[in-house]
Amino acid sequence: MTELSNGLEAPAGLSREAYDRFKDGLLSRTIVPGTTLTQAELSGLLGVSLSPLRNALKILESEGFVAILPRSGIRVHKPDMEVIKDTFQFRRIIEEAAIIKFAEICPTDDLLRLRDAHAALLQTAESDAAASLEDRLKEVDRGFHEQIVAALGNPLIRAADRTNFDRTQLIRLDRHYPTNLSVRITMAEHLRVIDGLIARDVDRARTALTDHLSQAFHRAIGI
Repeated sequence: MTELSNGLEAPAGLSREAYDRFKDGLLSRTIVPGTTLTQAELSGLLGVSLSPLRNALKILESEGFVAILPRSGIRVHKPDMEVIKDTFQFRRIIEEAAIIKFAEICPTDDLLRLRDAHAALLQTAESDAAASLEDRLKEVDRGFHEQIVAALGNPLIRAADRTNFDRTQLIRLDRHYPTNLSVRITMAEHLRVIDGLIARDVDRARTALTDHLSQAFHRAIGI
């Protein structure tokens, strides 16, 4: 197994399966933030045995998704204001550094394809107000931000960023968005970043990214 920065080992085998099933359950709302479950209940819900589940829960607790309560069960954390602030602070620190490198190394053809994907989703959101775009938004949004962070070439940062993105998704679900309007807003903000990158204007791209993350934070806290 790979050792994590918190001294624990990354889950593998059945523990990895338990870990992934928990994350899937959390993001599909099968597991509800704020609830407390026994290990037996969680084992049955996820369809995994107790031993790999216990290993997975240690990692999930270190990542801030659960609290293991002796003799009381597993409390699933609900993102509060402190969690939201910490999540977006992490994103700003990492992505504002990464966008500079990304602007240097990303080929123009890749940026144009990225722009086309965003423009297509924006057009769908504008032309069909009833469309269910949550899955498509998650795919485009995650791909965009992961490409930026990957430019740093640091696997430890990428791993931490993936965990933080799951936390961002949880915040989004807990705050009951995205709506069709937020899809349009997010795509428009991304496009301003991409246009700066295509122009090879690093300051413009970085400013647009900072504005996007600031606006996303305000949407998360309901402002």
